[in-house]
Amino acid sequence: MINYDNFTYKPSDYLKKDIINTLISMGTIVNNNDTKGVLFNKLLEKYKTLDKYSNDTLSILKIQKIIKKKNNISSLKGIGYINKDKCNNTEDFFSFEEINEIDDRYFFSYEDKNKFIWFFDIRSFNKLIEMEQPNPYTRDPIPSNVVKRAKKLTEKLKLNNNDNQVDLQLIKQTKEQIVKQKTVDLFASIEQAGYECNIVWFLNLHRDLLKKLYRNLEDLWNYRLPLTQEMKSRIAPPTGNVFSMRVNDVFRISNKQDLQSIILNEVSKFQGAVQEGDKKLGYMYFLIGLGMVSEECYYAHQWLMLANG
Repeated sequence: MINYDNFTYKPSDYLKKDIINTLISMGTIVNNNDTKGVLFNKLLEKYKTLDKYSNDTLSILKIQKIIKKKNNISSLKGIGYINKDKCNNTEDFFSFEEINEIDDRYFFSYEDKNKFIWFFDIRSFNKLIEMEQPNPYTRDPIPSNVVKRAKKLTEKLKLNNNDNQVDLQLIKQTKEQIVKQKTVDLFASIEQAGYECNIVWFLNLHRDLLKKLYRNLEDLWNYRLPLTQEMKSRIAPPTGNVFSMRVNDVFRISNKQDLQSIILNEVSKFQGAVQEGDKKLGYMYFLIGLGMVSEECYYAHQWLMLANG
């Protein structure tokens, strides 16, 4: 018998009877009258087929390994990675990068006890863990199983020191600029919808008034306004899920830019309204809430006196 693993591909290395016995063991019909050369060529074709199958098998196994690794990493990134529309926040709390701007390599998400899904840049999330801070959006402690998953993802991604560097000073310098630009963009959209709007009405609000503004907007959207779920979904598609952060959690936030960002993110959901009329309604509700904390906004719109009367 000829050993496949030690096959030399040289006819001179093998006896005719060994070639015949090997072919028979492989289920091949053999004519003993065939020359050694003919028999060897038959064996050679058999082994070439085995070589190809072996190579294909290795390739398949390699591909399967890659897919398995990729699927494993995807699962570590959380449910928000599979469907980013399910995430409750639209930007990373630390870098202020929008959800669609963050490199998928660094995407991380988890579902909290209230079934809300929050996403983060894994590097920002690692900084959060390092500083032993709670979820910045809800102020709830981050579950230990989520922390373990984040650490496992970090290991899988093989993040190096450069990946993990987060320039705190740069973020501190640009955070206010980002908030201002987002305010400009949102208020420009509100003006295009036909409402008078000035960014200073919002930017000049101090922390307590920002908290009060969020409370007013949450109360209007969830309780005071006669909005059906269908109407909410048209104004803020696809779910109509706006101002879902608990008021008590918002009131525990001390950073002004964080408060501004939360409000801007929620109101910006109206920009994706189904129709222009739906968008105008969303903006009108925002101005009603803003008019409750900004005298300039209140007196700039006579109809607010009736709405808040």
